[in-house]
Amino acid sequence: MNWRRDINDRMISMPGILMILFGGCFLFSYNKFYNLRLAISPSAASSLKSFSTFLILFGLWLVLCNYFRLPRLPGFRKKRNRIKRTVSFPRQGLVYLAILQVMVLGALLGRANLLLLIFSLMAGVFVVNGGSIYWMLQKLQLKRTLPDSVSAGQVFSVQIALTNHKKIISSRMLEVIDTLSDDNKS
Repeated sequence: MNWRRDINDRMISMPGILMILFGGCFLFSYNKFYNLRLAISPSAASSLKSFSTFLILFGLWLVLCNYFRLPRLPGFRKKRNRIKRTVSFPRQGLVYLAILQVMVLGALLGRANLLLLIFSLMAGVFVVNGGSIYWMLQKLQLKRTLPDSVSAGQVFSVQIALTNHKKIISSRMLEVIDTLSDDNKS
């Protein structure tokens, strides 16, 4: 196994990161704002703290399982016949998420409702964009054709055909990344 390729192929779980962030925001807002602690009952406060702790721990578990490729619980095994879908953000998307985090922390610390409104508008656009991308990728069929035989050291071509089965809206600006690897090498 190629050690460098193994390190570069590691993925970080985005739901795990979001769980850690939400749990941290809940705990931070509970500990920072004294009026919030007075406004809610002690049972609701303990529920909020335990839910926030659960979110942080479960998110940390997801991140560690994906990054270090730890075995998952039997109920969480992936089905073999499902298509592997991954979400990756470009650098601009990560900067956008960082700006959103700074805005929500500034709105919570400064108690600025206008800043919270602007955050919700920007987050709504981000969620709608993600939903539209997911919807545009539905009903696409990808077919890869390999040559019948290839010998070692020979250059060969792979044909990729993409078919759109949607009736209303077509999918545009698609990028197909095809990788061939042999994990059985010693």
